[in-house]
Amino acid sequence: MFHATGKEVTFAIVICLSYMKAVANPCPASIPTLVEVPRCPRDKSEWDQAASRKQCHKIAAIQKCTDPEKFVYHCLLNEWTNGTVEICAPTWFISGYCAMYSVQEERIKESTSLDCTNFTDPCGARYTSSDAYMYQSCYQEIKKMPTYIPGNLTILKIILRNPVFIVSTVGIVILAAFTGIAVYIICRKICKVCRHDNEKPSTEEPETEILMIKRQDGLKPAPGYGDNGSFP
Repeated sequence: MFHATGKEVTFAIVICLSYMKAVANPCPASIPTLVEVPRCPRDKSEWDQAASRKQCHKIAAIQKCTDPEKFVYHCLLNEWTNGTVEICAPTWFISGYCAMYSVQEERIKESTSLDCTNFTDPCGARYTSSDAYMYQSCYQEIKKMPTYIPGNLTILKIILRNPVFIVSTVGIVILAAFTGIAVYIICRKICKVCRHDNEKPSTEEPETEILMIKRQDGLKPAPGYGDNGSFP
C-alpha cells in the first residue's frame, strides 16, 4: 500500500490550491487586449516583434491578476479552436494540449480536444503558454474545423459579459423611447391647438355691415348714421 509522506501531501495541497486559485480568479484585465489575428508568430523572432508591438508591459504594471513579469504577450487558439487571438495574459502551464484563450472564463486553458503530444510535430508534456508558438501543429488544426463562427461574435460575447454595458445600453434605449413618445405627444397637442384656432369662426363682422350702408346708386345712409357712415 502507498503511504504519502508529509512533504508529498504538502506539495499536492499547494498544487491543488494553485490550480483552484487560477480557475476561481479569472483575469478581466486581459479582455480589453484581445484581438483576433489571421495567424500567430511562427518563430521566436516573430514572437518578439509581436510582443513588442502589443506592449503588454504597460498593462502588466497596473493589473492585479499576477506578478507583472508573468503578464505577457500570447497568441493562442480562440475558445472555438477555429481562429487565433493575440492577448496579454498571465502565463499558464499547459499539459500536453494546445493552448487556447477562453473569453467566458477570462483565462488561458488547455484545449482538451487537441492533444498535441500525438501530432507529427508534438508538443511537450508540459510547457508554458507563452511558448505556444513553438507548436505550429496546433494552429494547423484550425483548417480542419468544420464550421466557422464570425469574429464579431467574440466581441459581442465580451460586451454581453459586461453588466455595466448592458444596463447602460438598456437605460439609454428606454430613455430614448420615452423621449420620442413625449415629443410625439407634445407635437400632437400643438398641432391640434393650431388647427382648432384656424377653424374657429370669426365673431367680428365687417365694419361696413355694422357701421354703415354704403351709399350706392342713390341709397341713403342707414338710419342713425351720418352722411359719412358714422354716428352723428
